[in-house]
Amino acid sequence: MVDFKSSLRNSIAKLHPLKAAALILALLLYTGIVKRADPFVFRSALDVRSLTSITGTVASNPAKTASGRFYSMLFNAESVESAAGKAEAAGRIRMLIPAETVEALYPGKLFSLTGEAVPVEEGARLVCKGYPLDSVQSTALPEKDDTLSLPQSSMPVFIAKDTSFSQWKNGLSRIRALFRLYLKRMLYAWGEAGGLVLALMSGSREYTDAALAEAFKNAGLAHILALSGMHLSLFISASSLAGVFAGKKLSALLSVILMCVFIWFAGATPSLVRAFLCLMIMFLTRLLWVYTYKSAALDCLCAAFIIQTAFLHADIYNPAFILSYAAVAGILILTPLISPFLHRILPSFAVSSAASSISAWIFTAPICALLFGQITPGGIIASIIVTPVASLFFITGFVCALLCFIMPFLIPPLGVIIQVLYIILKYTVLFFGRFPPIVF
Repeated sequence: MVDFKSSLRNSIAKLHPLKAAALILALLLYTGIVKRADPFVFRSALDVRSLTSITGTVASNPAKTASGRFYSMLFNAESVESAAGKAEAAGRIRMLIPAETVEALYPGKLFSLTGEAVPVEEGARLVCKGYPLDSVQSTALPEKDDTLSLPQSSMPVFIAKDTSFSQWKNGLSRIRALFRLYLKRMLYAWGEAGGLVLALMSGSREYTDAALAEAFKNAGLAHILALSGMHLSLFISASSLAGVFAGKKLSALLSVILMCVFIWFAGATPSLVRAFLCLMIMFLTRLLWVYTYKSAALDCLCAAFIIQTAFLHADIYNPAFILSYAAVAGILILTPLISPFLHRILPSFAVSSAASSISAWIFTAPICALLFGQITPGGIIASIIVTPVASLFFITGFVCALLCFIMPFLIPPLGVIIQVLYIILKYTVLFFGRFPPIVF
């Protein structure tokens, strides 16, 4: 008879120190034994519930709330005002700015070129006058769907009734904002297809078809819309082609530069940071001629988890952060175990994709059930079919957008190609979106 305790003890003893450290850290954080330190906790001499004005800098990409009436963003506070006076402040709050203010410069929205338009982008220094979410003075509170869609945290929420622009945090922030605005205006010419390309390139979803976005979610394909490793793989592929002419080392350096530029432009989302850290660790091990073995990829993931939790405290309890690591861990751990079985029942070209989808689903399903109260079994099959189509759409859209950026006269002809791919992707996703999830 097998002694379970002895087997478990032996397994733990053989566990690599890096994997053991990541596992222990995850258990401590997610069981509540250790509480994360929040370096961005809001601090001010004035009572946050009495504030009437906050001056600070936008610290994240603005995202539309459920009702579409507001845009939500992280906001680094610098000074605050209330009836009691003015005081300095530090830390972050969640700022809600009316959609008409944010969209004043967006094409197809309330487009305006007047000097009063406020550029609400990361790095913009704004003066926001309004009231806290729980203030008794609130006369135009967001709808219930808006408050439910906000991340669950103790971070104060401030609703801006009147917003004015002060200056940019630095020149790079201004350049980034201008490029993102130009991209929105350029891709707007491609209609819904351009809206999806925009979401995949910059994380901005205000032009994404609502029905399609809901279908992605219902089909268990929400990870495709999230900026992640799929996007960074494009730059690795591009640099690999350059490596044929320039050499492997220059190719690796080009990959790092392109990835850094993309993260700077699109925003450092938890899943993007995870993918970047894993790739950087793998690049460094090769550069330093460090010996690698079968579980090197899993060790890189564990190292990335430790680094990200150590330096980016705000990501720790973000669902995107948790699901990203769980999905990749599932792929690395279960795929070698599932693949031999799938070889017996599936064609060789479909085994890798199917094994990855099943492995990721097994690891993320319990988390989705706990966080969202539902799981989507149909996502296993949907992911196998939709992921290659979505990858082709993203790569083609990225290349076409780059060409149109340099040569705007190509926008109409290249738009036809994007529209065709979009129609194929859209109706494939809508088909799988019809399969209902299991609700708990």
